[in-house]
Amino acid sequence: MEGKILTDPELFKDEFAEEQQTIRKKNLNIKFLEQENTNLKNRMGDLEKTVKINKEIIGALVDATINQEYKGCFELFQQEIKNQMAQAEKQQKIMEGLHAQILISDQIKEEFQNRECEMSRMFEGQISELKDTVERKEYSLQVVEKRVKEYEYLLQEIAVYDDYVKSKLDELNIQDASNSQQELKISNVVFQNKKLQLQLDVANMEIQNLRQLLEAMSDLHQNLRSDASTTDIQILNQLLNKKNQQMQNNQAHPNVSNGTNDLASVKLFKRMTTLKKENNDFEKENRQLKEKLDDLYFLNQKLDEALRMANEQNMTKNDQEHQYNFYIENANTGDSTMNNKLSTSHRRRISFDPKFLAQASPSQVQSFKASLIEGRIDQASIMFDVSDFQDS
Repeated sequence: MEGKILTDPELFKDEFAEEQQTIRKKNLNIKFLEQENTNLKNRMGDLEKTVKINKEIIGALVDATINQEYKGCFELFQQEIKNQMAQAEKQQKIMEGLHAQILISDQIKEEFQNRECEMSRMFEGQISELKDTVERKEYSLQVVEKRVKEYEYLLQEIAVYDDYVKSKLDELNIQDASNSQQELKISNVVFQNKKLQLQLDVANMEIQNLRQLLEAMSDLHQNLRSDASTTDIQILNQLLNKKNQQMQNNQAHPNVSNGTNDLASVKLFKRMTTLKKENNDFEKENRQLKEKLDDLYFLNQKLDEALRMANEQNMTKNDQEHQYNFYIENANTGDSTMNNKLSTSHRRRISFDPKFLAQASPSQVQSFKASLIEGRIDQASIMFDVSDFQDS
């Protein structure tokens, strides 16, 4: 574990990222201080120029030969200089506040980016861990399925010659694998789960796209309604203005016709009819999209129900496996009990191995040859009388 910690590149990567973040913050502070120093130098130069100008003005005022008529001009110049200095100080304070806000915003941005990177790395690690866990579970399920099938076949082979095992199989209602038409495999259930999960992801994606489309259509409909209202108000204002002008013209010239007013009214009526038609079309399309979205929600619920049923099937399969293991232990116990009973009748049980075939009688070999398939099971058992042994 210590060696892994010392050689894990992810830890060094995190440390390197933290160092880069610290360097970026220091660089931002350095840039801010450099800019502030530049501004202070510029301000110092302006102040030196102002002091120089003021000295010259004071020298001119002190001069005894100055005329009284220029005194008002010098006072105006001094007042203007004071105003400019106050305005410069105000602008300098505003600039300093803006620079501080920019620095804070940059630091907040860096903090959010670093947090986003950390969350992304954490989620990637969790996703990879979940994938590994799912793969391990799937492999375990496949191994368990294979063992269960082997146990079923072995028990069915033993049940041909063992009444106790046959009775237990009848109690558990386990049929012969050769006669079963429909068998449920865990690998098929896992594949079905993956398929349903993929369909669920596709349905969620389509629901998200439809939701975005519905929001876009709603925004467009709202914008069109606002544009239509603005346009109608403008047209009505124009009509009212023209109506007032027309009334004034009619008072001044009674013989002028009202053709312009009628034409504007016709245009307004056509515009309102077109907008109502577009509004009805958008409402109809909106209803269709909502119906489709409801159908997708219903499909999503069905897919969730199917996933739940598949998980229940997995749990049922695991329960059957535990029952098989428990039954095998009981079968082994019953087998040892039957061996003890058969020993009293001078009948013995030996493992089905080629070296014992010479000791078994030809009738026994022929009777078991038809039922046992060579290579499908590791061991089988035959019974014979003590008198059937051949002396070695």
